[in-house]
Amino acid sequence: MTPDTESPPPPYLGRSVRIVGPVANIDTNQTPHPKNSRGELGKALFNWYRNTISRDPLNRVSAPNHFADQRNFLASVVTQAPKGKVNPQKMAVSDPAAMTRHIKAVARHMGADVVTVARAHPSFLYAATAPAKDSAARDVYQNRSEDAYQNRTPEQMAQRYPFIIVATTAWDYDKLQAHRHYIGDAAYHVSQMKAQMILKALEGYIKELGYAAIRGVSNPQAAGLASGVGELGRNGLLIHRKFGARIHMPDPIMTDLPLVADEPVDNGVEDFCKICR
Repeated sequence: MTPDTESPPPPYLGRSVRIVGPVANIDTNQTPHPKNSRGELGKALFNWYRNTISRDPLNRVSAPNHFADQRNFLASVVTQAPKGKVNPQKMAVSDPAAMTRHIKAVARHMGADVVTVARAHPSFLYAATAPAKDSAARDVYQNRSEDAYQNRTPEQMAQRYPFIIVATTAWDYDKLQAHRHYIGDAAYHVSQMKAQMILKALEGYIKELGYAAIRGVSNPQAAGLASGVGELGRNGLLIHRKFGARIHMPDPIMTDLPLVADEPVDNGVEDFCKICR
């Protein structure tokens, strides 16, 4: 296999996933948020997401695009922070398994509920297209450096940065019962905001160790399936053994830090779906 001409065999993503044909890398400009930002999903959805100020103050500081003043929206400060450089003094890693345990412990200390590591695969990556310059870029490319790919193909990226760290946060179960009321909506967005801050801090920590940490290039669901966050449900969401579908899957971290990858899990989701009424 050569990185420029061939892809590795399809990855195993667990019992609930069947890969039945070639997998094309998706251009993130064609995913729902950027398309909605361009008004391609209808005027009603565009106006709700882009031009609506929430009546609830808690939602206004936690939900993207529903604030009265963007400076009160903490996550915007985090995601728009300048990208730090990698420490040139690289820390030697003699035991990847020990480093994996350490990184997971650090992520949990920062507030993550679930932390896993996937072996990178080209099919997990978005197409190596340049970030858009219009408003659509705010949603999808907020975590990506413009030179993230450095003219590399997805195959070359997966070889250069062989691991993907997935860190998730769970939506509070009790407040979930109030959805869709103000406190339920706010709880959803607060956990999402927490995830952004956790991943940003973990990204910086890995760079301080002397290794690359790239976000905004990998599909979180694919990496989550490969690393055992959960199984794929018929609702199109990952189902975690403890938290169910109420987990946020923010942009994971692609890295060259020596780690040990986790494996997909079998939670019995597919069997349950067969008997569900």
